[in-house]
Amino acid sequence: MARLVGCARKLAILLSFEQVSDSDLEHALNEILYGPRDFWGVAMDGLVTRREAAQVIVARMETWLVVHVGDGTMPEQPPDWDPIVLEVESLLMGLRDH
Repeated sequence: MARLVGCARKLAILLSFEQVSDSDLEHALNEILYGPRDFWGVAMDGLVTRREAAQVIVARMETWLVVHVGDGTMPEQPPDWDPIVLEVESLLMGLRDH
């Protein structure tokens, strides 16, 4: 989870939300992964690809940051979060293969 929090931190920095705490990022990730939609279960059951899973995690994290840390307004020019998606995908591969 610490490495996923690191990815969320990179996204927060891209969005200029450096002030968010790691504990808040971890809470948000837990909600995204294990909340009512049980996205982690969906990913582990193979119902989505690792890339799709990574894209959803990063997109939902972006929305969480904008709503809970920002003013609720999505950036006019979205940041390039492809490197973060690739990093999350790499982490998911390791988690799923163990």
